[in-house]
Amino acid sequence: MSTHTLGKWTTATWVGYSASGKTDLWEIRSVASNEILGVIRWWGGWRQYVFHPADHTIWNPDCLDEVSTFARARTKAAAEARALR
Repeated sequence: MSTHTLGKWTTATWVGYSASGKTDLWEIRSVASNEILGVIRWWGGWRQYVFHPADHTIWNPDCLDEVSTFARARTKAAAEARALR
């Protein structure tokens, strides 16, 4: 598994592929507690990676920025990979 530190508050860990095998699944975890805060996965209707927060999690703007920046980067990488096919 590959883990990326997104900033002061969160990490993203690659946990495998979607059921279709075409896109990645990422767990977002707290740096402080290693608790799972949510998942980033592909949303086909919007053709981008989106964040699905875990129930009962609380997010401040800095944490949201870290996750949002990562989701945007994953979407951009997917678009670039599609363009190379």
